[in-house]
Amino acid sequence: MFASASRPNRLILPRIKSEMRGCVTPAHSKPVPESSFWPQAAVANLLDEIASDALDHGMEIERFNMRGVHWRGIGEGGGQERALAATYRCWAEQTSSPRTTEILERIARGWDAHADREDIRAEQELLKH
Repeated sequence: MFASASRPNRLILPRIKSEMRGCVTPAHSKPVPESSFWPQAAVANLLDEIASDALDHGMEIERFNMRGVHWRGIGEGGGQERALAATYRCWAEQTSSPRTTEILERIARGWDAHADREDIRAEQELLKH
């Protein structure tokens, strides 16, 4: 019984390590200076070459977390998140990498969902006042 307990660790740990690499390496790459396009072609090519879903997922999480602390006015809704979604969609249109396009589109959809939640929260907030 206890011998099999280490087997899941061997399966889970590589995935966690790959997700953590996504948090550190490609997510923090700098945009192309002339155009503010992200990620640079070298990073997009690396993502294609590695082709790791766990790495992609870690990068998506880190890009979301990179926003940091933010605030909004009463009843403001999800406008900030829609602007972020639009930025990621713009970047998705500029890359030639299918994998990077999909990553950027998933991030944009995440921001859209967050914007919808903020709209609901804002409506509820306005009903209280």
